[in-house]
Amino acid sequence: MLSLPSSIPTASVRRNWNKANWEIFSEHIRSTGIDLTNLQGKEDTLRAVTNVTTILHQAINAAVPTGTPRKPEAPRWNHSLTLAKLSVKRADKQVRRCPSPENRADSQNKHHHWTTIVRAAKTAYRIKQLQTTNTKTVWKTIRHHNTHHRPILPLEGQTEFRAKCASLRNALFPAVNNLPRQHLPDNFLTSKLDLYRQSHPVTAREVSLAITNLKYGTSVGPDGISYTTLRHLHDTMPGVLPLLFDACLTHTVHAPEWKVANCVVIPKPGKSSYTHPKSY
Repeated sequence: MLSLPSSIPTASVRRNWNKANWEIFSEHIRSTGIDLTNLQGKEDTLRAVTNVTTILHQAINAAVPTGTPRKPEAPRWNHSLTLAKLSVKRADKQVRRCPSPENRADSQNKHHHWTTIVRAAKTAYRIKQLQTTNTKTVWKTIRHHNTHHRPILPLEGQTEFRAKCASLRNALFPAVNNLPRQHLPDNFLTSKLDLYRQSHPVTAREVSLAITNLKYGTSVGPDGISYTTLRHLHDTMPGVLPLLFDACLTHTVHAPEWKVANCVVIPKPGKSSYTHPKSY
């Protein structure tokens, strides 16, 4: 088994997946000589998951360029905003030509009107986007809303960031295992069957079918590995993922790298109050 550093980088840069050179990616994967044919026990399987993840990051760094900053978009823009902006420019120009009190007052009124209609347009656009968002557009919706610049209101009297996180976590992800449960009678299970020897190895066809049914086009998670990356990994070396998944099932391993995800808190539209976790 190839031994590599155990540190797993996170997705800290935006990558241009449309310009990825998958031939370079495949060459890098083949050059590592990954061999998972003899994984013994949990420790070996966990090490294999870490090594494969590290190899994927190295191949991504070699084949996928980083994205360039995008030009700011204004999808909320409309004809009324265009007319108001032109009116503000004309009023400012008139003040520079003739700085009379009347012209200054007119310029201030135009600026106030401009601020009001911009805020109204932003609010209307946000409500429309939140009402029509889905799993494919949620990341784009959140990016346009810039919700990370506007902190969530106090929740259940909690104002600190960590306390609000705990309130949201308890409401959205309740600890089901800590709830009281009805005691089962001793003879509830009438038989036991050991199915350990009845399992079948994971095949390359099963992995191909799972990869085909993935939702492509979604954002990458904290590990920075896209679904397209997994597809090209499987096309390059079809034996890697089946052997890795089979070892995880055989040795009952769920790697820590697979237990991390980005959680985005989205306010529900039309709520009378946003001081309760159920409003998100």
